[in-house]
Amino acid sequence: YEGNETVIIDITNVTGATAGATTQATVTITDDETTPTVTLSGTTTIVENAAGTATITATLSTATTTDTVVSLGFAGTASAGDYTASNTTITIPAGQLTGTITIDPTDDALYEGNETVIIDITGVTGGNGATENGVQQATVTITDDETTPTVTLSGTTTIVENAAGTATITATLSTATTTDTVVSLGFTGTASAGDYAASNTTITIPAGQLTGT
Repeated sequence: YEGNETVIIDITNVTGATAGATTQATVTITDDETTPTVTLSGTTTIVENAAGTATITATLSTATTTDTVVSLGFAGTASAGDYTASNTTITIPAGQLTGTITIDPTDDALYEGNETVIIDITGVTGGNGATENGVQQATVTITDDETTPTVTLSGTTTIVENAAGTATITATLSTATTTDTVVSLGFTGTASAGDYAASNTTITIPAGQLTGT
């Protein structure tokens, strides 16, 4: 695709006569290819600790005589620290139909659940006026390799009634998470409410931590 082009013919010299009032003729060559459009596609799922990367491909409907630069925006539930994008633009070289970027997930020890990276086209330049094909979007789901964390309780088993200190009960997560974990507690047994004071009826395990008391 080149778009419409012109051939302009000028008189540069006349021998045996003189140039008249009209010394130029123009021929327009109308391109029979339509203005190219860009679509996005690529890997839809990748595990957090995968050795490889997810590939996102921008594809032109028709090759052009100039580079096409596709600008990208990134959204989704994954934060910037959860992955690395190889670039924020995809360049499709002149004469070619495709260009790519990669999404490399970050392996960590936190349980986050599955997260998404949503890639949108924010602009197209070059490509002899190439445009986005409607609204194009590619989604990569990063699958968490940590299992859903579990909570266990442990702590002091015996304390004397007149003890100066307190008995400590600890809630422990099997895997740290990216959000606070709130453990609600119920109290039963032979001791009445007046026999002791609990510091709280919940235990909060802060994001990134394993324990709360």
